[in-house]
Amino acid sequence: MAEKTVPGVDIAVLGQADARLTALAAAGDVLATCVGRRVEVSTGLDAGRLVPNSSWVQPDDVGTLSVAPSGRFLLLRSAAGDAIEVRPTDGAPPLVRLAGDLPGRPTTAAAIAATPDGELLISSTERNRLQVRRLATGELLRDELVREPRGFFFSSLVPMLDGDTVIAIGYYADETKDSLVALSLRRLLTEDGYLLPTFHRPALQDYAYRLAAGPCGPAVAAFYRDPEDDEDPEDDDEDDPNRLDVAGIRGLYLRRLSDRAVLGTAPVDLAVPTGVTLAGTEHHVVLALSEGALVVPRSGAAGTLVPAAHVAVDPRSGRSVLAATDGRLRLLTLS
Repeated sequence: MAEKTVPGVDIAVLGQADARLTALAAAGDVLATCVGRRVEVSTGLDAGRLVPNSSWVQPDDVGTLSVAPSGRFLLLRSAAGDAIEVRPTDGAPPLVRLAGDLPGRPTTAAAIAATPDGELLISSTERNRLQVRRLATGELLRDELVREPRGFFFSSLVPMLDGDTVIAIGYYADETKDSLVALSLRRLLTEDGYLLPTFHRPALQDYAYRLAAGPCGPAVAAFYRDPEDDEDPEDDDEDDPNRLDVAGIRGLYLRRLSDRAVLGTAPVDLAVPTGVTLAGTEHHVVLALSEGALVVPRSGAAGTLVPAAHVAVDPRSGRSVLAATDGRLRLLTLS
């Protein structure tokens, strides 16, 4: 039976995984888990009863997993962060394996985006370089560099649910803070040289010591920012063309993708690392923290931490899978 923990949030027992679980991902009806190098894919999230579907052993320890929105593919990143791989969830051989330019160092970033033209793999395995591939075949569709006027190092890529926008999080050369920039996949694939002017003068950007982003339905994006003590909105010059419209905010804020308008903010008191997974619904935003799932009402009320050792967020369904230290699995559903 579902257990009500906070208004609009249901938690139900889902099943049992290996207590040595090291990675977890979910999308639609599909759940992927990993213990070291062994990956297992199950179905049954919709019914609330997991059924093993396939399993295999990876050549390297796995750091993170991501299930494609279709549920047909799995994106794996090595524990060292120096390689990524795409495999069908039925256990078939890999479709794509890409190594980073610095072995043993976390220089890779990748994500799977659902677009009107099918699912695409967006990846960076070399500083300043961004590539787009057709997921089902591995065909390279675009390969661009961002070196001038200053390079951008990608640390994470976050597709929105509009089928076009991808938020790139990383940092510019010689900068001490993180930056995020909104990219258009459609323009990236159709306009030669699109990335250089986009990173030089982004239409949607942020700049802070810690940043994160995620979808909040098809028309809105949720962002987290922590400027620490480096911003005082009362001291900012509103006539400064470089002034951020979110300067001084610490916590979550929501933007409409169509016109980039800020729709609201919500406080977050816990420490949130750059690039943490987050997603929202009409009423809540959930952040996948190391301590568990932090559920923050969009109303601006205080958030609630649901303890867990691992959290897998599915932005399309509004559900998250929570794994306890003993391997017990629960399904958290947001209204």
